Amino acid sequence: MVQFNSRMETLILKQTGCNKSQVWEAFGEALNKNKYLAISTLDLSGNPIEVGSFLGKSIWTHSILQDAGMVKIASAIQQWRCPLRYLDVSNTGLSKHGIGNILASIAGNQNVYTTIEYLNIGDNKVNFQICLKNVYLRVGG
Repeated sequence: MVQFNSRMETLILKQTGCNKSQVWEAFGEALNKNKYLAISTLDLSGNPIEVGSFLGKSIWTHSILQDAGMVKIASAIQQWRCPLRYLDVSNTGLSKHGIGNILASIAGNQNVYTTIEYLNIGDNKVNFQICLKNVYLRVGG
C-alpha cells in the first residue's frame, strides 16, 4: 500500500507489536520505491524491542528498527520528495547508529530539514552527545 499510494499524508504505526525486522526492511524499501510519496507525518514510536537474557538478566539485544530496517527507512527519508513535518521514532530501541542514520538522512535532504517541525528520537538508550557528534562529522562539519 505504501509503495503505490500518492495521497496518504499521515501514517501512524505506533506500538504495532510487530517485531519482525524483515517487515521494517520491506517497509523502508516500499517508502523508497514510491516516487509520489505524500507522507508528511510518520510515527513509528513504541515498537517492540527484542529482549534477550544473559546470566538470567534481561538485556537489550537490538531493535526491530536498527540495522537493516532503519537503514532502509533512513534511506527513504534521505530521498523524500515531499515535506516531512512530523517524525517520531521514540522508544524503538535504536542504537546510536540508527539515530545517526536518521539524523544524517534528515540533514542530507532539503525537503526534510527545511520542513520538519517535530522530531522525537527520545527513549532510545543512546548517548545523544556522541550520536550528534557523529552526525556532525557525516554531514561535513
